[in-house]
Amino acid sequence: MLNLGESDALTATIDLTGFRAEQERAAYALTGEHPWSNNEPEGCPKGDCVRIEEKSFPVPGPEFTYAFPPHSATALVLYGKGFGRKAVGPPRNLRVTARGSQARLRWEPPEGTAPGGYHLYRSRFARGPFRNRVGTMPAGRLEAADTLPDAGGYTYAVRAFDALGREGPFSNTVRVEYGGSR
Repeated sequence: MLNLGESDALTATIDLTGFRAEQERAAYALTGEHPWSNNEPEGCPKGDCVRIEEKSFPVPGPEFTYAFPPHSATALVLYGKGFGRKAVGPPRNLRVTARGSQARLRWEPPEGTAPGGYHLYRSRFARGPFRNRVGTMPAGRLEAADTLPDAGGYTYAVRAFDALGREGPFSNTVRVEYGGSR
């Protein structure tokens, strides 16, 4: 929530009906002495530094009121039952087979937290970077196919994501060479 007011807190009612919140929660407010506060020049010699304030707050029921500080950007973090706070791990044992211009990939699910699904990444370079997402698969699907765009070497990696869409670490990488004949 952004509150651009200079002196008054902005009070809002938050309705969590249907959301089963756990006890752990926190509010993070990015704020300063005035709306144009910044951290320039370094060290904030005039004392107008931006800071992050963290505090916990009560949630007595499915509806509560919260006062957002003046000239702030505030995030309320509530954890729902069934949504893990622990990051999903990397998919395991990624392997590839290639036939012509088709790469077929298989992997095993991460240990621990169950994923919401998987993202498949492809790079021209042996060590990445992996910026080119070429597929998204649901949690129960542990394989994917990719058509190689042209001749050359391609490296693949998979990342699991959780129910909130947060990605975990990359799996191991696998490389395939394609000569260009289809």
